[in-house]
Amino acid sequence: MVNSNVSTQRSEKPMAQSGLKLSLQTTGMLKVEAKAKFFESANGEYYMGLYLVENNFVGPQSGQGSAAQHKNIFRASLMDGAFGDLLGAGVISANDEMNLETIFDLNASGYQAGNIEIIAIIWEKVGNKYEYVNANSSKNIQLVSSNEEVEQRVAEFTISPNPIQERAVVDIQLDDPLQAFQLRWLSLEGKVIQVLSTASSISQGKHRFEIERPASMAAGVYLLQLTSEQGTISKKIVLH
Repeated sequence: MVNSNVSTQRSEKPMAQSGLKLSLQTTGMLKVEAKAKFFESANGEYYMGLYLVENNFVGPQSGQGSAAQHKNIFRASLMDGAFGDLLGAGVISANDEMNLETIFDLNASGYQAGNIEIIAIIWEKVGNKYEYVNANSSKNIQLVSSNEEVEQRVAEFTISPNPIQERAVVDIQLDDPLQAFQLRWLSLEGKVIQVLSTASSISQGKHRFEIERPASMAAGVYLLQLTSEQGTISKKIVLH
């Protein structure tokens, strides 16, 4: 039902349409990047919702017991609200584009990547109601390594001076934000010696950290590691 409605609407000339890019990390985190483009000018309040549909879902059904197989069942909204996030309010010009992004943990939710489809629906809020504008869907999920994504986001990660006597400056330039950020000292064996900085998220742009050599660290070779929800990057450092 959901899929047939989306397919029908695709054949009609839209005032606005959405595109989807899906990438799955080896950690099970599904990143959904959505773009909306208006082909005609509009004046109103527009939203985009992102929804997960599951195929081959096994669950109860009246008359078929507790283990019936269901095809293409709506399973979850990937945004906070049922109708998604605001795209724009007021006058929207033809060819205006808006972008939304969200991350969803497939493993924690028990979904299999091969059984899911993501649907984007553009809504117009009229009074207290939300009216359907257009929809798109995708099953095309690209598998990326957990480090590939962070490497795409981190444009610069430098340590100066290196070798280090007592103090150093770490410069990190981000093309996109990182979530669950940590900067930490590690031994070459991977043992965490000290967490230098931590944040639930770190914004796009340039960040500078002044780090001090722990008194307990002997001379030798160590790792300075950047970790995040998007992956990990490690730099070798030498302490004199």
